[in-house]
Amino acid sequence: MAEFLWTFAVEETLKRTVNVAAQKISLVWGLEDELSNLSKWLLDAGALLRDIDREILRKESVKRWADGLEDIVSEAEDLLDELAYEDLRRKVETSSRVCNNFKFSSVLNPLVRHDMACKMKKITKMLKQHYRNSAPLGLVGKESMEKEDGGNNLRQIRETTSILNFDVVGRETEVLDILRLVIDSSSNEYELPLLIVPILWEELEDCLKEIVGKFGITIIVTTRLDEVANIMGTVSGYRLEKLPEDHCWSLFKRSANANGVKMTPKLEAIRIKLLQKIDGIPLVAKVLGGAVEFEGDLDRWETTLESIVREIPMKQKSYVLSILQLSVDRLPFVEKQCFAYCSIFPKDCEVVKENLIRMWIAQGFIQPTEGENTMEDLGEGHFNFLLSRSLFQDVVKDKYGRITHFKMHDLIHDVALAILSTRQKSVLDPTHWNGKTSRKLRTLLYNNQEIHHKVADCVFLRVLEVNSLHMMNNLPDFIAKLKHLRYLDISSCSMWVMPHSVTTLFNLQTLKLGSIENLPMNLRNLVRLRHLEFHVYYNTRKMPSHMGELIHLQILSWFVAGFEEGCKIEELGNLKNLKGQLQLSNLEQVRSKEEALAAKLVNKKNLRELTFEWSIDILRECSSYNDFEVLEGLQPPKNLSSLKITNFGGKFLPAATFVENLVFLCLYGCTKCERLPMLGQLANLQELSICFMDSVRSIGSEFYGIDSNRRGYFPKLKKFDFCWMCNLEQWELEVANHESNHFGSLQTLKLDRCGKLTKLPNGLECCKSVHEVIISNCPNLTLNVEEMHNLSVLLIDGLKFLPKGLALHPNLKTIMIKGCIEDYDYSPFLNLPSLTKLYLNDGLGNATQLPKQLQHLTALKILAIENFYGIEVLPEWLRKLTCLETLDLVRCKNLKRLPSRGAMRCLTKLKDFKVIACPLLLLGGQADQEGAKYLHIPAYLCHVYQSRGSPLSKTSSI
Repeated sequence: MAEFLWTFAVEETLKRTVNVAAQKISLVWGLEDELSNLSKWLLDAGALLRDIDREILRKESVKRWADGLEDIVSEAEDLLDELAYEDLRRKVETSSRVCNNFKFSSVLNPLVRHDMACKMKKITKMLKQHYRNSAPLGLVGKESMEKEDGGNNLRQIRETTSILNFDVVGRETEVLDILRLVIDSSSNEYELPLLIVPILWEELEDCLKEIVGKFGITIIVTTRLDEVANIMGTVSGYRLEKLPEDHCWSLFKRSANANGVKMTPKLEAIRIKLLQKIDGIPLVAKVLGGAVEFEGDLDRWETTLESIVREIPMKQKSYVLSILQLSVDRLPFVEKQCFAYCSIFPKDCEVVKENLIRMWIAQGFIQPTEGENTMEDLGEGHFNFLLSRSLFQDVVKDKYGRITHFKMHDLIHDVALAILSTRQKSVLDPTHWNGKTSRKLRTLLYNNQEIHHKVADCVFLRVLEVNSLHMMNNLPDFIAKLKHLRYLDISSCSMWVMPHSVTTLFNLQTLKLGSIENLPMNLRNLVRLRHLEFHVYYNTRKMPSHMGELIHLQILSWFVAGFEEGCKIEELGNLKNLKGQLQLSNLEQVRSKEEALAAKLVNKKNLRELTFEWSIDILRECSSYNDFEVLEGLQPPKNLSSLKITNFGGKFLPAATFVENLVFLCLYGCTKCERLPMLGQLANLQELSICFMDSVRSIGSEFYGIDSNRRGYFPKLKKFDFCWMCNLEQWELEVANHESNHFGSLQTLKLDRCGKLTKLPNGLECCKSVHEVIISNCPNLTLNVEEMHNLSVLLIDGLKFLPKGLALHPNLKTIMIKGCIEDYDYSPFLNLPSLTKLYLNDGLGNATQLPKQLQHLTALKILAIENFYGIEVLPEWLRKLTCLETLDLVRCKNLKRLPSRGAMRCLTKLKDFKVIACPLLLLGGQADQEGAKYLHIPAYLCHVYQSRGSPLSKTSSI
């Protein structure tokens, strides 16, 4: 089946090259004849390729001919791309106000024109000769004399990438890594490891058997091949049952979007044959269903199903792979190209969807079209199409429900790899590259500490991604030679300054940087830039001038406002296509509302996340504040989902800033603001964070917007974070009707360092939907949780009293208490039968014993005791906690003894026991291993540390 897949790569390269040749390139005056002749032979080659019969495609000689054709066409594509680059360079230098910084001429000199003409004639001659060479192969009417290839190897065509030093264990090239993993896992003499090896190769067999005999390791091998099971098995194998036919048909219909299709006699006959082919394999059912999506016409769908049933081969060794190849063969050309490109990533790699789409664009797979859809929109459509065909899996979504990451099944990856060039599929070491290898590379994902000098030979790269965790002083100068580069990602490499040579990469569409102090001055020369991502240091004071000239820019992660000409916030006004996330800092440099309005943020409908940031007072150059007027001018678009306002210096916040569509809102460090804005009527708000607003002393009805009370306030709010409100004294919210929709969706309530607050409003205390309450450093607060019927997690730090109504929560699962432990009334613990996690931290260190009520918590699985300086012996009643699985003792500096051996042996489910910084405690009179016998648990589960670390600080689940 592979012979039907690989030709599309050559055809797609031909299409792109012809499209470039057809464009008007003003620089090629005098080359019209050469360009026309080249285009003619490109079109003839494409027509010939499309007319090749599928039977002839199986001939190895034809494959070699098409392989050679792709080399020639790729060379033509690179030449035409270089012509376009020179034309663009000339235009940029002509219009640039700083063109004298460059070392080359702004016009194409006669020698360069002559060189281009010679290259074009040479490529045309090669194309002509290659076309003539097709006659003996039977491609233009003569019978082929070549012998058919009897092998089953998949021919691979499209050149893509090399991936260096990628750490994925478990595939064919990583035998040594697997053996190292097996041996390392056997190092603990108290623990006999159980390893599951998903795939097995011949060279592993003898090694694994030797290791099993030596170390006593248990290994489970999973395989699809009976031969492997027979060779490796020491006991009878367990064979997974096939998926029942009804389930297979249901899965197939769901993938084909055909759940509503009624069964007909013809469809029933097709169903029977199709299920025989699917053979109970879920992956086959999903992928086949995606390949024949139902579009509303039953007759047409039945015909398509009949066709695909006929095309599915008889069972063979690579039966599943053949079916998957058949499904991919039915993909449209563009989607097939995009799908094949996904195999540049290692198996089991989590791929970033946004980066992948940008790489597709950089490779030229996606071309601009007329209409409103951008190339990114088209790429999103191609991705969703492939996802609907079940070619992607394990998708990860962000908080807004958008897909951010995905994976490919190993077999699907194999099919994608079958379309790629064998020249580029293997892992390469740059020290072993030769000139031919380097010139063929279009994508390089480089995982190394430094950029090797041989990368300079990869002059036709379209995509370069460098992953290096160390600090880079600078990019090497040869980066400027990569004139075909469209995608450059060095975001994992921190550097202080970006070299100016990068601004000569005029074709660059995506530039991803890490933390950087200064961007290059002439960044505006990158006129095709669409995505610019970076992080600025705190002392970054301005952006490169005239950023507004980058009119194609869609992603701009940061903009630092300045007051010099060309650096003002008005530069954003021309960037009409901005979308996604944008952070604006140094807003104190914006002098007026009119200047802020010039940014035209309200017109940027595709922006989803905005951050407005002023500098802290100590860094401000002037003492006057016009922050209110500036924020009024920075009116966000109506579709904005997330807004963060930091260090705002006004007394009040403009109401119009908080648009209806907001989902996330953060007000941080607005220390001069005296009143909270009206937020209760934001119907879509789900997360609200308010911190460091020192001037707010009371909260009343203006916060909720009670005057328009018809739908309630904060109807969708799920998380409310209220921190460092050090002067807040009064919080009013009286609710007469407890059945109202006020805070009707709230799940998490967090208060921290509200030292003067004495009481929460009953509108919050009566919130029945809350399941997590976190209160810390609010010593004067009295909390009542009686009406919080769904409460399951309670964390309190520094309260004078335990919350009222605690005994009314039999479903409470987790409690963490930090404070004056001995002063609390623990009688409510008698009514908490479902409590499974308890963390106690004695803030004063005065407690001399554990609360006796704890012995009634018989469902407890995790118990952590910290800073109990006065306790010397743990109580005997600890034996009653028979469900206990984890016990942590931390910084109990006077603790000398555990309960008796008999009591500890009652804890039969104990799996993890940690002793941290308890210097006087010996386990059963001995340390570590002997003490483990005393505890009746394996030694490797017992850990004694004399460090001062605390497991409580690592408990992310609470």
